[in-house]
Amino acid sequence: VTSKRMLKTAWNGKKLSIDEKDGGWSAGYNNMDPKVAIEKGAISRGSGTTPALMGFGDDEDKLVIIADADEKGTNLVAYWRNEIPADFKQKPGTLSRRIADQISIKISFLTIEPSPNVL
Repeated sequence: VTSKRMLKTAWNGKKLSIDEKDGGWSAGYNNMDPKVAIEKGAISRGSGTTPALMGFGDDEDKLVIIADADEKGTNLVAYWRNEIPADFKQKPGTLSRRIADQISIKISFLTIEPSPNVL
């Protein structure tokens, strides 16, 4: 996860790639403008969390979850790790169809970025 987007990298036989044809992807999430972050006292303009994996084995929903840096408050953001289900419709208010769901988690001040690993 970067300060602006979530990435899946895949080895294509020659190099790591975020290209969808190689099995990778890139999708944004809500983050703060640097000026707003400084004014609000945030220590990060981006996620700042370690991605957490959900769904293994035969589970059809394989997700990767982060907390974003939305200036209105932190959201828990779940991305489809692999293929997006064909019948899935993008959720209103999300930046990408790759986002399986996004919910507000009102548990911290802006200067504390809650990792899904400890929630």
